[in-house]
Amino acid sequence: STEPEEEEADGEEEAGVQLFSVVNPSDTVLVSALMDGRTQRVKLSPEALKQTESELAQEIIILAELARQKGLAGQRTYLLENAAQTEGLQ
Repeated sequence: STEPEEEEADGEEEAGVQLFSVVNPSDTVLVSALMDGRTQRVKLSPEALKQTESELAQEIIILAELARQKGLAGQRTYLLENAAQTEGLQ
């Protein structure tokens, strides 16, 4: 298979930490970010190694930015939901 191993679903937790993942169209590179946007993990399939270093680096940079944006969007959603719950309790 050319897919990265153990792909996480968006927002899935690993050891209590929520991750936001993005995979490229060819399913060879997966990047996961934390809710604060920090890159947590990069997974490569064996097929990814057929690219040149610069192509692979560019792919990782693009996916890391997308994963960062997903993580930050997840953080915003979490904060808005908690604010709504807090207002409902008052």
